[in-house]
Amino acid sequence: MTHLDDASKFCDGPLLPYRERGIKITEQYGAHCATLLHDGTDFFTYDVQPSEAEIEHFYDVEYPSSRRTGWYQAAPQYDIDRWTSAITRIEGLARRLRTNAKDLRVHDVGCGFGGLVHHLRERGYDATGTDLSAEAISGGRAERNNQWIHHERAEHFLAGQPKQHIVILNHMIEHSTDPLGQLRALRGTLAPGGYIIIRCPNSRFIRSVDVGIRDNWYGYPKHLQIFGPNSLRRLLEVVGFDDVEIGGTDTDMRIEGELELLKPLVEARGGASEDESRIVADLVASIQSKELEGVGRVSPLGTGR
Repeated sequence: MTHLDDASKFCDGPLLPYRERGIKITEQYGAHCATLLHDGTDFFTYDVQPSEAEIEHFYDVEYPSSRRTGWYQAAPQYDIDRWTSAITRIEGLARRLRTNAKDLRVHDVGCGFGGLVHHLRERGYDATGTDLSAEAISGGRAERNNQWIHHERAEHFLAGQPKQHIVILNHMIEHSTDPLGQLRALRGTLAPGGYIIIRCPNSRFIRSVDVGIRDNWYGYPKHLQIFGPNSLRRLLEVVGFDDVEIGGTDTDMRIEGELELLKPLVEARGGASEDESRIVADLVASIQSKELEGVGRVSPLGTGR
C-alpha cells in the first residue's frame, strides 16, 4: 500500500496534479522529481515521498545548515511569547483531564530546541520532547533542557515510556511522510482519555495559494503534506480519535476586503438561511487563520475505532 492509498482514506476526492496559473508544480530533490497533488478541496501532497534515510539526512544536515542565520537557533525558541497559545491550549486540556500538572505527561513531537518542553516543565508538567535534528537537540540541551529532549523518533521513544496524557505536534505533521501511520502509532502512546494536538499550516487560508510557493508552504522534502479543515478532521477520525475539534489559532485581519466578496453572494439570494449563515461563518473562520489546529481524544475507556 502506498502513501497515496492511505491519503485516499481522508481525502475529499482523487489526487490530481495541482496547477498554479495553469502550470503543474514539480520539485527536484536528489533522484526524485515530485509532483504536487491536490484532492480538489483542501489537501495537498506529493506523488513521491522521500525515504526514511533521506528524511533523517535532511533534518540532520541540510535543514539546520540552511537556517542557522535565521530563526533556527536555540535562544529564540525559549521566548515565552512563542509558546503562550500552545501552553494555554495544554492547560485547558489539563483541566478537562482533572490531572495535577506534576502528574500530567506531555510529549512534544518535533520539539526542535525544546522551548515548549522547558516552559511546560517550568509550570510543573512532566514534559519531554523528540526531534530528528541532532543539532537542535544538542543546542536545546546546552540551553536549558538537559535530559528532557531526545534525538529520536517520537514513536520509538514513547514506546518505552509511560502512557502520555497529551501529545502535541506543533508544525510537524506537514513534515511527515506517513501522517496516517504516524498518528496511529502516537495514538497508541496515549493514556485512556488522552489528547493529541496538531498545529499546521492551513491550506484554506485565503492567501495560502497566493504565497504558498514563495513562502515554501509546499516545499519538497520539507513540507510534504498540507491540510485544511476537512482533511485534518477526517485524518483524526480515521485514526480513531473521538471528540475531534478543528479551528484556527490566529486571524489575519488584512483579508477583510476579501471577506466583503461574500456579502453579495448572500444578498443576491435575499438574505441567508440559518444553514447558509453557518456555512459562511465556517468559511470565514477557515480562511482567516494561517495556522490550523486539530484536537482529538482517545476514548476514556481506552477503546476506539
